Amino acid sequence: MSGNKDIVISGTGRESNLYRITLLVLERSLSDYNVSIVPFSDVLSGLSERGCGYTALLVMDHPEGHEFCHDFREKESDSGYERTPILVVTGGDETRAKRIRLEDDIDGVLRKPFQLNELTESVKGILPQDK
Repeated sequence: MSGNKDIVISGTGRESNLYRITLLVLERSLSDYNVSIVPFSDVLSGLSERGCGYTALLVMDHPEGHEFCHDFREKESDSGYERTPILVVTGGDETRAKRIRLEDDIDGVLRKPFQLNELTESVKGILPQDK
């Protein structure tokens, strides 16, 4: 993954304005990275074709997001690709956040509501150190 600087916010394609706000914040806060929104299905098909190639994934907490995380980790593992950091944004309480982290094999959980600096710090916290 060296040289790649793509951070993808992945979802169903039917997301609320929170995705657009999150994208704007990440674009401005992480200007060294290319930030984009990519549907779950496109991320998964890209993984099977060429490996993930993303620096990190940001996924919103909803049932399709959990299914995506499981499918993504399974394909990633089966293919032998380098592990991609995943951050899940949730409105759940601390217990739910811990369960999501364990069940979905993710690297970080950010609970809503959050401050803008918490979002950027959470993303930076899951990024590989050499980036």
